[in-house]
Amino acid sequence: MLRRRSARRRRSVSGYWCRKFGCTESELREAVREVGTSAAAVEEYLKKLRLARHRAGLGQRDHLQGPGGAHRPEIVRG
Repeated sequence: MLRRRSARRRRSVSGYWCRKFGCTESELREAVREVGTSAAAVEEYLKKLRLARHRAGLGQRDHLQGPGGAHRPEIVRG
């Protein structure tokens, strides 16, 4: 019974931090593994992680849209 309470408590605590930082549990685990248990360090790591993922996503779209990154529809004249 004690183990169940302990597991439930860990899920509750990790759920709180996931909501606070707006991240998934796996992202939270990754952050703690990389920077330790300091809330400020984890928050900063997650911000950098989101920014890097956002930039990577923009880079992929830019490549698909052509030079300059802007989607330029062709003008069809009839």
